[in-house]
Amino acid sequence: MKLARAIASGVAGIVLVVAAIRFSFLNWILDGPGWLVGRFTSVNFHEGEGAFGLFLGMFLAWLTCTAAAWLVIYVLQKMATRKIKEGART
Repeated sequence: MKLARAIASGVAGIVLVVAAIRFSFLNWILDGPGWLVGRFTSVNFHEGEGAFGLFLGMFLAWLTCTAAAWLVIYVLQKMATRKIKEGART
């Protein structure tokens, strides 16, 4: 179950990043993690880092989306198992 959750969240992260690249109204998915890192470090993902900054920003966006998807899947699984257990008691 843990491996399936990890694979599903990784794929969901890839899908979200690709959608953010393709559709302009989802640019915040790519810009948000980079902005947050830029607030605390000297890495600039938009200027001066070149292709490395671009790929690092995309990787950071994928990592953030994957973590968010993993959390959503985890919470949904816990809610579903709780409902099943409550239904079995009655």
